[in-house]
Amino acid sequence: MGADGRAIDFEVVLEPGRGDGDRSMELASAQLTRELNRLSGTTARGKAGPPPAPGSRAGEGLAEVLRLSVEFAPVAAVILQGVQLFGGWSALRPGRKVWLRRRDGEAMEMTGLSAEDQRRLIDSWLDGREDPPDDQDPTSDDQGPPPNGNGDST
Repeated sequence: MGADGRAIDFEVVLEPGRGDGDRSMELASAQLTRELNRLSGTTARGKAGPPPAPGSRAGEGLAEVLRLSVEFAPVAAVILQGVQLFGGWSALRPGRKVWLRRRDGEAMEMTGLSAEDQRRLIDSWLDGREDPPDDQDPTSDDQGPPPNGNGDST
């Protein structure tokens, strides 16, 4: 993947937090898209997605989840800048979450990762490995996959 110089494609899922409404989520999507597109070697655009799964927080009067399509150059520093943008956004309001899903289906929650875990994860993406950071177990019961509107993770 990264070894041949091709971009690494992600679907980014932004889940709203407490106090987020439709307008704040629209503004967040536009701002993150602009900031990502300012990064060298990165292309981002909004992505239409299916409605949230029944019973999700978005079904309780909060804004729906937002999806972005992002391509990062296979350069650790570029991807790290993008991951830091997502971390900054999620830290602004309690309950916000950010998921990244690669084309191969691997999904990882980015919310609250330490700098060391971010670096290890990015290195694994560049090396083509699929090893999550030690404290991120994708099969854990307390950590669900990003919503796709159908109640499943694919």
